[in-house]
Amino acid sequence: MRCRPVLNPLASGSSPRREADPGHAPHAGECSNCEQAPIPALPRCDVCFATEFFEHVYDPVAYLDRFHQALNSGGLLITDVSDHESEFMHVSPKLERLRQRIAELGFEEIRPLTLFRKTAG
Repeated sequence: MRCRPVLNPLASGSSPRREADPGHAPHAGECSNCEQAPIPALPRCDVCFATEFFEHVYDPVAYLDRFHQALNSGGLLITDVSDHESEFMHVSPKLERLRQRIAELGFEEIRPLTLFRKTAG
């Protein structure tokens, strides 16, 4: 899918921005066809809180990967990766792919679906 420029008619002096064509899911800025902001680099840390977060972003796996990069070995990820009801603000209510990625990255699950320890550097 290609992204197309659109003008925000409500903003004075608005310049065109890129908007996805229908069927092109918004994402964490990995598409070369649009100008969505990338996920910023995060500082190194021992604990990452991401509670009530992943169901609200379009590409939860991309955010998890960024959190994984920031966490020190042995660091904790405090979150909730259970599936949620599909509703207005839950753009990614089903988080099975996210749970798979947590396992692929080698996180140790300390408390089911909510507390994980990074086991590898």
